[in-house]
Amino acid sequence: MTHHLRTINEVFDHHVNGLNEANMDEVAFDYAEDAFFITKDDGVIRGRQAIKTWFSGVMSGPLVGAKFDATTLIIERDILYLEWQATGNTHNASGVDTFLIRDGEIQAQTVKVLSLTPKS
Repeated sequence: MTHHLRTINEVFDHHVNGLNEANMDEVAFDYAEDAFFITKDDGVIRGRQAIKTWFSGVMSGPLVGAKFDATTLIIERDILYLEWQATGNTHNASGVDTFLIRDGEIQAQTVKVLSLTPKS
């Protein structure tokens, strides 16, 4: 798959499929080599490999086995706004992300987890 030929929707769909399959190589494929990722708790994470490592930790921790669903998705030019919910083996989560997607790659992303609660 060539990055520059992918639309924003194709990048996003591939990203979610990678997360839902817990395939961090596929998730990492969507990021530019020099992409950055911002979270309140972890600050700025720079580079494709560091972002992959971050996702690997989250997806093997509280969100192991998680399936993600977009509850709100708005795209304007090269910005994607996302509200999401995830159901994992042990926890449920929700959050808000923004993506800057150019040339078929995620250039920047912000993540805000709104809730992370154990399943009862």
